[in-house]
Amino acid sequence: MRQVLLGFVGAVAASSACDESYSFSAVIQGASQERTSIECDGPKLSRRVPTGCILSERAIAYPNHQRDRHSSGVACAAGYSIVFHPNVTLAECVLDAVQPEAVSDFTFKVPLGDCKGRVRFDKTGRVDC
Repeated sequence: MRQVLLGFVGAVAASSACDESYSFSAVIQGASQERTSIECDGPKLSRRVPTGCILSERAIAYPNHQRDRHSSGVACAAGYSIVFHPNVTLAECVLDAVQPEAVSDFTFKVPLGDCKGRVRFDKTGRVDC
């Protein structure tokens, strides 16, 4: 019984050690504006920002945009891949069922149209379902 318990504790510790945190600012319109924090399954990469990973929990990420205000971001679903452009803006993810709303007059909701599931954003922030 003790070996089974120790094996279980070791497996739990190993699985939690595989969740890696990243926090970084996206360079939107040439300036660092929006802060993205993600938890990824898998080993820590040597980069400050992963080019992509599998999300271990829901995350808010930011596509590029052409507006003077900040965006409310896009909620990406846990258990699916997320990908970033070289300027660290959101390139691709699977949308979470609940998306953030604009929280003030200084933010706007990212226009997703009728997109559901996997979405892609080009370098300028245009969405493709």
